[in-house]
Amino acid sequence: MKQHFVLALCLVSGSAFAQARKAVVLDSESKSVAVVDVASGSVGERVTLSDTPQRMILSPDGKRIAVLSRGEGSTSFWTSHFNPTSKSSVTLIDASTMKSIARVELGWDVGRASFSSDSGTLTVLTPGVLSNKPAEVKPAELVRINAKSAEVTKRVPLDRAAESFEISSNGATGAIFFKAANPKPAEVRLVDLASLDTVAAIPLSNSTDSPVALIKDNLYLIDKNTKAAKLYVVSLSDRKLAATLDAGDHALVGAVDPDRGNIYVLNHNDELRIINGTTISSAATIARNPVTVRFSDDKKTAYVVSNAALTVVDLAKMTSSPSVGIRAMAADFVASPDGRRGFVYHGGEGGCCWATVVDLTNNSNMKSFITGSKGARFAQGLLAAAASAASYQSGKSAAQSRGGGSFMYTIYTPRVAKAARGPLAIRPDGKYAYYLDAQTSNVTLVDGESGERLQNIGVGGGAHELVMLANGKYLAAVSDESVTVIDTDTNQIKTEVKLSGDVADFVVSSNGDYAAVIGKGKIAVIDARNASQVATFDAFKRPAQFIFLD
Repeated sequence: MKQHFVLALCLVSGSAFAQARKAVVLDSESKSVAVVDVASGSVGERVTLSDTPQRMILSPDGKRIAVLSRGEGSTSFWTSHFNPTSKSSVTLIDASTMKSIARVELGWDVGRASFSSDSGTLTVLTPGVLSNKPAEVKPAELVRINAKSAEVTKRVPLDRAAESFEISSNGATGAIFFKAANPKPAEVRLVDLASLDTVAAIPLSNSTDSPVALIKDNLYLIDKNTKAAKLYVVSLSDRKLAATLDAGDHALVGAVDPDRGNIYVLNHNDELRIINGTTISSAATIARNPVTVRFSDDKKTAYVVSNAALTVVDLAKMTSSPSVGIRAMAADFVASPDGRRGFVYHGGEGGCCWATVVDLTNNSNMKSFITGSKGARFAQGLLAAAASAASYQSGKSAAQSRGGGSFMYTIYTPRVAKAARGPLAIRPDGKYAYYLDAQTSNVTLVDGESGERLQNIGVGGGAHELVMLANGKYLAAVSDESVTVIDTDTNQIKTEVKLSGDVADFVVSSNGDYAAVIGKGKIAVIDARNASQVATFDAFKRPAQFIFLD
């Protein structure tokens, strides 16, 4: 799962930095970490690093910052394959003094890194390199470090390159996933983290992909490339394979709800099933070629988006209403809070972008139309990239910034109307829906009752996603060149933050009060409560990570 995003997290008040309106910035180009005041725009203590940093994580007690570097090397433009020429490293920093404790050399590349719950140790997977070229193959290791002294207490070499590393909730067991590599099958290897000794090795089918979820110490992996796919459930608490479930023809995960412990599995048998623990529900019938699953705000109703249809499923009864036919390339959906209207977003590699409005009271297609400006679309051609799940950043941001694991997709936070982040949003009262047209750089406003197009609102070029602020009072349209904040009462632009065409990320504090626009050499901070820009930082060359501390 190699994706590239700037990361964001908001920590609890126990952090050593947990003063009002503070943040920590990792600057990859200047090789430094700095504390900033997001209200005044002032930069405080800065620590200079000897290696180019990739990311940082903070210990649970807030006393340590671990800054991770992949080492030097080259990355393939086509495959994102990283070929290191030097070993990775971690630099531990004392958070209260902002002084470097020590730099520790690790191994080849850097994967999951996690502090223990008592903040006493840091465990890091260096995944190594799997390559068809023997000269590029590098070994993997699991490394444990004393977080106070930065002393390496143990290194365990692994027999092949590793794909991912997950940790049980009590920090006692680690799970390393290895893809199939001839002649060795895919495998989950369970490790006792106190000793780093292997306690179980669980072979899997060779078409098994990386884990899709870790819920309540059950690790889920899916063999999705066969007509009789299997879903493996590995118990980290019991340290064994707990179940092998039949998932159907070419199964895929449509959504994951860690709060309820549910995984929503779709397949080419036209079925939706719910997996909870080691049990699998009865099947609800859905339309052909399912793509994803969306939910009502109370999560009692699922909306299964298929390529050219929408199916409404009662999750308590696992019964479905007749599917509603819609145009092709359906990719996203949101329902009005009262459940009367549904709004479908259509877009993908083949073109962008269309809207369909569905009457959910009688399962009928009300209307469908192309979004954005027709004149701009004609001028730009018809094949501009659409906003996609790969541009949604909130899931991965939360996971990696706290040393989390591989579960970074939006499916890991079930998408409901009140927590939408993507190409489609709805005002909390359902009065208006908003469609982001990535091709024409417009937000198309749609009436929530009639489904009529009301207006287009021009935003920055290279649009990525829509993010609701201040409980729906404002809507931020994030693009390559700017973040445009729209007042959802007047549907007029309230604020526009431009960063010369290189917006890398848009991060929001956990309490929702502040948001940061991250550019190549500039960071702008917005007070999300009134959509005003309150600070600008020009002291960074290439911010790679911004962590609110509040």
